[in-house]
Amino acid sequence: MEVNAIAYLNYVNGEDISAGWERLQLKVKFKEKGKLFRVRLVKTLANTYFVENPTLDIQDEFGGSYDKYYEVVDDYIENEEKLRGVAMDMIVDYFKNNKKNNLIKSKSKEIADRVSCSKKIEVQVTIK
Repeated sequence: MEVNAIAYLNYVNGEDISAGWERLQLKVKFKEKGKLFRVRLVKTLANTYFVENPTLDIQDEFGGSYDKYYEVVDDYIENEEKLRGVAMDMIVDYFKNNKKNNLIKSKSKEIADRVSCSKKIEVQVTIK
């Protein structure tokens, strides 16, 4: 199966109250065959959450430094092959998860069909 997708970078500067942390995102759009609407995937490549909160126990890749954060952002901006690889991974993961979800839905539908086709059970109880 071949998918023609469009991937682009989006930078959220975090200045708006509702914007959250400053972050670099990769957005991927493509049309899945047989579907009405386009699929839109978003992955955050880098954000300032761990720069602002370096005391958390979670291992952070920036070490509490904005300089390291901006190096990572610049690396993504300048390296188109890296972005292409991330976009391809996002699309492959989408279809892998979609296949799992369809399998679960089909099993659920099969169980529902079997239950709806099952015979009624008549029970007669004598109580003393």
